[in-house]
Amino acid sequence: MKLGFWFWLCVKRQLKKPVFWMQFMILPLSAFVFHGAAGQEEGLLHVALAVEADETGLAEQAAEILLAREGVLKFYRCGTREQVLLDVQSRRAECGFVFREGFGKGILDGDLKKTVELIRSPSTVAGELASESVSSAVMSLAGPAGLEKLASRDFFQEAGAAEENARLRMKELYDRFLTDGSTFSFLYETADGAEADVRQWERQVFPVRGLGAVYIWAAALFAVAAVQADVRKGVYGSMPGAWKYAAVYLSALTPALLAAGACLAAVALSGVWTAAGRELSAILVYSVAAALTAVLLWLFVRREKILCALIPALLFGSLVLCPIVIDLGQWIPAVFVLQRLFPPYYYAALF
Repeated sequence: MKLGFWFWLCVKRQLKKPVFWMQFMILPLSAFVFHGAAGQEEGLLHVALAVEADETGLAEQAAEILLAREGVLKFYRCGTREQVLLDVQSRRAECGFVFREGFGKGILDGDLKKTVELIRSPSTVAGELASESVSSAVMSLAGPAGLEKLASRDFFQEAGAAEENARLRMKELYDRFLTDGSTFSFLYETADGAEADVRQWERQVFPVRGLGAVYIWAAALFAVAAVQADVRKGVYGSMPGAWKYAAVYLSALTPALLAAGACLAAVALSGVWTAAGRELSAILVYSVAAALTAVLLWLFVRREKILCALIPALLFGSLVLCPIVIDLGQWIPAVFVLQRLFPPYYYAALF
C-alpha cells in the first residue's frame, strides 16, 4: 500500500507540471502530422508508368507489382508514352517508365532493348532509385533463367567480371532477395567487403518507435536527477532502507511509464501499430529497464548537476548510434558494438 500511494504521489507530481504536458503531447502530435502528410502522399516521389501492347501479359503484371508497392516512390498509370513524357516535362512526375511493346517476349528472349524505357528530367536524381524498384519487379517475373538471359556476356565483360563467377553471384542474390518473401533490396558493399542490407523504403518515414524509446529514457534520466536533488534535501530521509530504494526506483519509473503512454499514442497515430499484446508488453519491459538503467547510472554519477550535464550527450549518442533513423552499425563495426550500450537500441530492435 505504501508503494502504491507513493506511486500515485509521483504521478500527481508529474501531472501538475505544465512542461510535462508539453513534452507529453509533442511526440503524438508529430506522429499524427507526419502520418497525415504520408496519407496525402506529400513528400513522395511520383513515377509515371505506361504499358504498351504485350501478348504475354508480363508487362501488366510488372505494372501491378509497382502500383501496389508502398514506399517513398509512388507509381501511377498513364495511358501512353506521350502522357508519361508530358508528366515528366511538367514535373508532375520525377521520372517515368514505359513497358515497351513486346516486353514479355524481350524478357523471355533476354533482349534488353525490348523491355523498359526510362524517361527522366536531367534535374532529378530519382531515376536511379526508381530503376532499382522497376528492375526488382521485372526480375521477380523473369525468374533465374530470365535473369541469366538478360545479363548477357557483354554485360559481364563491360563490368570486368568473370562470367561464371558473376552468374553464380547473381543467382545467390536472386535467391536471397527475391525468394525470401521480399521482392526488393539495396545491397551496399563497403571497402572492406562488409555488406549492409537496406530493405525497401517504407512509407512511414517518421521513426516514431526510436524517438519514443529515446523520450522514455530521457524521462527516466531527468527523473533520477530530480530524485538526487530530493535525496540531498532529505525527502527520503525518514524511509527505512528497503522502502527508500523502492521509492527511489518508483520515482524514476513513473515518468518513464507516462512517457511510454505518449509513445504508444504516437505509434497508434502513426499507423504502425501491431498487436496490442506485443506493443504493451514491449514498451512496459523497456520502460522498466530504462528506469533501472537510469538508477544504476546514479551509482557512478552521484550529483544531479553532473548527471544533467551528461544527459544531452547520452541522448545524442542514442539518436546517432542506435538504429533510429539509420543503422550506422551496418557500415562501421565499432558502432555496432557501441549502440548496445544505449537502452533505446533494444526497444528499436524489437520491431
